[in-house]
Amino acid sequence: MSQQQQQITSFISTVKVDKLSAKNTNNAEESAFLEKTGDKHNITNPAKRLHSCLSSSSDHSICIENELDEIKQSLKNVPKKSDLTEIVTEIFKQLSENLKKQIKKEIMTEVKSEVDKLKTNYDSKISHLHDKLNTIEFENGNLLEKNASLHSDLRKMRDVVDENNRKATESVRLGNWNEQYSRKKNVKIYQLPENRNEDLPHSLLNELKNKVKLDINPSEIVAMHRIPGKEGSPRPILIKFLRMDTKITLLRKKDNIIQFLLLVAGIEQNPGPDQSNKKNLKIVHNNVCSLLPKLDLINNELHEYDIICISESHLDKSITDDQIKLNGFHKPIRLDRNRHGGGVTIYVKNSLHFIIQNDISVSNLELLWVEVRNYSNEKFLVGVLYRPPNSNSNIWDLFNESVDKALDCNLPIFLCGDFNCDMMSNTSNSFKKLLNRLNLENVVWEPTNFTTQTGTCIDLCVTNRKNLIKSVTVLTPICSSHSPVSVEISFKTSFKTFKQHSFKRQIRDFKRADYEGLKKPVE
Repeated sequence: MSQQQQQITSFISTVKVDKLSAKNTNNAEESAFLEKTGDKHNITNPAKRLHSCLSSSSDHSICIENELDEIKQSLKNVPKKSDLTEIVTEIFKQLSENLKKQIKKEIMTEVKSEVDKLKTNYDSKISHLHDKLNTIEFENGNLLEKNASLHSDLRKMRDVVDENNRKATESVRLGNWNEQYSRKKNVKIYQLPENRNEDLPHSLLNELKNKVKLDINPSEIVAMHRIPGKEGSPRPILIKFLRMDTKITLLRKKDNIIQFLLLVAGIEQNPGPDQSNKKNLKIVHNNVCSLLPKLDLINNELHEYDIICISESHLDKSITDDQIKLNGFHKPIRLDRNRHGGGVTIYVKNSLHFIIQNDISVSNLELLWVEVRNYSNEKFLVGVLYRPPNSNSNIWDLFNESVDKALDCNLPIFLCGDFNCDMMSNTSNSFKKLLNRLNLENVVWEPTNFTTQTGTCIDLCVTNRKNLIKSVTVLTPICSSHSPVSVEISFKTSFKTFKQHSFKRQIRDFKRADYEGLKKPVE
């Protein structure tokens, strides 16, 4: 039985009890009335007592009236319809309130149960997400540590790579230096006839001993073999000596060796080779970083060139021309600074004529000019320049002044030297503009100095007659970190057309303008 049914049953029982109580109350009042009248025997049966009262005498009329009054009084205690309606309404009202409370309670219980379930599910999911978040944070921490470790390893690898690059650069520099140093003990011999199955060391040493009176111990020779040469001529012989002293001893006999080679080759020493029909001329420039201690090496490696231009000669007046003279060349043309830096020198072959052009040189600029006549008696200008790396911008003004004077000669110009201006870098833009204004063009466009990993293009050759240049070659370094630069000039193109391409322009130099003077009033 449900709780609502139990409440209704309890309420109806209460109403029945109230009715019985009212009836018992009426019976009790009736019994009390009979006791007063003396009819004790009819107390329990009022109907019989009424009947006896009616059949009795008028004395009993009062009793009937009293009975009627009692009945009326009893009827008054009987519930009325309105009272019953009110009772039923109150019952339903109470039932409704109880039902609402019960429904509300059950709903709240269900809601609480569902909320508890949702909360439990939410807590479970939040706990799961929290665990995942903790796992992600932990993994992220591990990744950060790995990332930091990788960055550290990358920095270490970069340091190692940089160190390896530095070592590689140093190794290349040392290798070049060692190669140059090893070349110092080398000697080339030209025009010695080549025989099939020749025993070169034995035959050459015997010839030197018998014809030149030069006795060289075979143990002093590290290697001796022929190397590729010009087509139609005997291949040159390269000799590498064990000690520098042996090479110096041989070079002291150089004139005797040349006479011997000329006789062997069937060439008369006088009047010498006829070069009047020679169409090409070779110029070479090299920054030697001190000429005197490297003179033998230069004499051996560069003697084939017609004009040798030297920068950073490191000479002063204490060094005589005879001390730095090269065989087969006129005495050196010098512009010295001191024994610790700078200076330029030019060597011109004996077969060429030249005039030193001091008129187009300027003070405070290490630039030397010579006018040379080629084998066809055509004139041109050769210059050699050394520009210190830390020089101020004023040096370009001096350069402009000297070149402008050279252009006034209306001759082809070939200006070589160490300009210390890297043509492969943007830092040379102002110098390129200067060359353009002077109608000059650089012909060297590859690294010439290898003190850095990539090298710099600072040993240049600029000219106003690029069409006369047949070839430009950057040679292997021989006595410094600078490579010799060789320029071959072809004279098949006549110089007579040169003046048509030469012109002079007037350019205002606003850097030297007197702006304060311009502000003053004109008198």
